[in-house]
Amino acid sequence: EMKERANEFVKDYAHAYIEGIDINPDLAKVAKMHMVLYDDGHTGIFAVNSLLPFNELVSIAEKAGVPRSLRPEPESFKVLMTNPPFGTKGKVTDKTILRQFELGYKWKKDKKTGKWEKTNELQNGQVPDILFIERCLQFLDNGGRMAIVLPDGNLTNSSLEYIREFIRSKARILGVVSLPQETFVPHGAGSKTSLLFLQKLSEEELEVLKKEDYPIFMGICEKIGYDIRGGTLFKKDEKGELIRDESGNPIIDTDIPEIVEAFEDFKRKYEVKF
Repeated sequence: EMKERANEFVKDYAHAYIEGIDINPDLAKVAKMHMVLYDDGHTGIFAVNSLLPFNELVSIAEKAGVPRSLRPEPESFKVLMTNPPFGTKGKVTDKTILRQFELGYKWKKDKKTGKWEKTNELQNGQVPDILFIERCLQFLDNGGRMAIVLPDGNLTNSSLEYIREFIRSKARILGVVSLPQETFVPHGAGSKTSLLFLQKLSEEELEVLKKEDYPIFMGICEKIGYDIRGGTLFKKDEKGELIRDESGNPIIDTDIPEIVEAFEDFKRKYEVKF
């Protein structure tokens, strides 16, 4: 009976609070069907280009039968997780879309102050992953958290320093976890990526944090648990024998559990609360 009640709670929770958006209608359909098969909340899943103006997003969600509580409006998300499309092939050139974003404009560095400033000139085109950073922050309520997969260039290229300055002006950086090269190779993408974890805060809250020079969690994942063909990798001992858990099952060879544990230790050590 307890299990039934727990399942009912999960289903009710999903119906009321969980939303899934993808630009590909087929993927949205598959996700909905998957949720239906498991008798789970599926009413918040729909297909749309997440970068469209908010009034269009809400209108499309309404037509798709998404409940009012789950309409994709500004500052309506508490937790958001996304793996946006990368690459120059999918560059966004539509001025209606670019105009919504500070990162849709060209930025220049002030030689005296060393700070980046947004100009009034739109970019000729911007890669979607950069626009997604800003769209996700727009979606988040104050104090809301997000995890986003990004190409490493966004975090390291000197020409993209304005993006990092923009992020720091809008959010607390909770952590960065570097992913191994093979992470997305089985799915057709070979970009070196990292996971960026952010918490949206007000300017006043960020000013206080910056004075304290707040800590940021850094992790490097070297083993993802599968190879470049997508085959599962298991832990082996010095003799090449499979290492098994207490139930006799082979253990997947991945650093992720250790990174999660290290992040929990980091939160305790620095009393990070969110």
